[in-house]
Amino acid sequence: MHEAAIDFFKTLVQAGAVPGEDFSCDLEHQAYRLNERCYALLQAAYPDVDWRDILGLPRSTVSQQVAVLHEQLGCPFVDNLIPQIISRMKTLSDVEAAGYVQALLS
Repeated sequence: MHEAAIDFFKTLVQAGAVPGEDFSCDLEHQAYRLNERCYALLQAAYPDVDWRDILGLPRSTVSQQVAVLHEQLGCPFVDNLIPQIISRMKTLSDVEAAGYVQALLS
């Protein structure tokens, strides 16, 4: 891991962030992930730094994205969709199910 990344992670911990909860490192994609709490801790520890400008916006979790989608659509879309997917999968062969899942995820 690069020395700069290690120094940055030390800064996060010193600000009060919890590894694995508030931030993580994705070695495969050479990326890091920070949650909203991590940004707030950095801002409190270093108020003169515009962390969002330096690091970009925090990524939301899947559950946060689903909540926004439900709010925008005005219905529990994903909650309604999942039983339909499960029902459909039961009627497909393994090959068809694999293609179905691939189509859903693309």
